[in-house]
Amino acid sequence: MPWDTMMKANEMTDADLDALLAGARDHAPVPSDALMARVMVDAIAVQQNVVAPAAVRPRVASPAERSPVRWFERLAAVFGGTGALAGVSLATVAGVFIGIVQPAPVAAVTSALLVEMQLETVELFPSETALWEEAAE
Repeated sequence: MPWDTMMKANEMTDADLDALLAGARDHAPVPSDALMARVMVDAIAVQQNVVAPAAVRPRVASPAERSPVRWFERLAAVFGGTGALAGVSLATVAGVFIGIVQPAPVAAVTSALLVEMQLETVELFPSETALWEEAAE
């Protein structure tokens, strides 16, 4: 069925789609011989300019590179700069402070949320029998 007829009918079946794809497969573009010759000339030119890698020797850091300032710069680069490292450090200190000191507003909120949840133990890895037990009601 031609494409125009299918578009007018506004319906396309699997057989119509298969016929369209088979027709497209039959008319696949083939590169010209001139194009393939240019590609091969470029490939050979690139391959001739390839240089073998030099032997890698381990580099010994100079005393200036071992200084604490250089170490801090490398650490800051890992986090994305000194500003990001400062932000991560501040969040760490704030988290430790809130966790240890337990300011009154934080303690009030946590106690209000956890009033009903008085647990003696928590089973983090339940046994497989817990999956098969029915809830007793």
